[in-house]
Amino acid sequence: MNSFDILEIQSSLGLRDTSPALLFDDDDGRIAEKTGISKIHRSDISAYDLAIQAAKKLDCLSSIRGHLKYVIYVTQSPSYFLPNHASRLQNELGISQAAMCFDINQGCSGFVQALIVMSSLLGMSDDLGLIICADTYSKHLASDDRSTQVLFSDGATASVIKGGGRWDVLAVSHLTDGAGADMLSKNIDVDTKLFMNGAAVFQWTRRELGKQIKALLADNEFDIDNIDRFYLHQASKLVI
Repeated sequence: MNSFDILEIQSSLGLRDTSPALLFDDDDGRIAEKTGISKIHRSDISAYDLAIQAAKKLDCLSSIRGHLKYVIYVTQSPSYFLPNHASRLQNELGISQAAMCFDINQGCSGFVQALIVMSSLLGMSDDLGLIICADTYSKHLASDDRSTQVLFSDGATASVIKGGGRWDVLAVSHLTDGAGADMLSKNIDVDTKLFMNGAAVFQWTRRELGKQIKALLADNEFDIDNIDRFYLHQASKLVI
């Protein structure tokens, strides 16, 4: 991959705070103990509006908006079927009309995939790109579904990426298993709630993640003893 810098990151969270104990009257602290989650953010506005809030917090926005070459918007909480949200962001944030703007429909791996794509687009230039990730999953959760209510918060981040920087991704490994698509899914009907088979997701992660890490290290001749830290993106302490 090409080298890059992350110049600035800002965020915007749903303003309403809740907790497992507030969501479920019979919870005695066991949910927080099991999942590691004691605070959850809920938003009364859309993911797109949270995205605007996060982007407008960027201190560098006024000086770079005319120089951004790419805008990538990552969400699974769309406000529009078309056009893409990144194009609307271009106009609302006053970004150059010469920018390439597109969306990525991804969840947990969304920022990582967007960063890989952005790095490829920027190459070894000193061009600039903007990645915005925003979701309001809470709007798609059943109120009595313990398996999802405590795992998803509402929020957005805005990250400015510059090509040709100090950071290098030495190696990347992807795993896509579409056979498990229905483990965590929601169809396009607005009245359908998000469904998650928590046990199946847990078993898949337990079965596959370690193998992926070992294969990535082996393919690139890295010794696991030389790795200082592993940062695993999972919502639940149990899964980690």
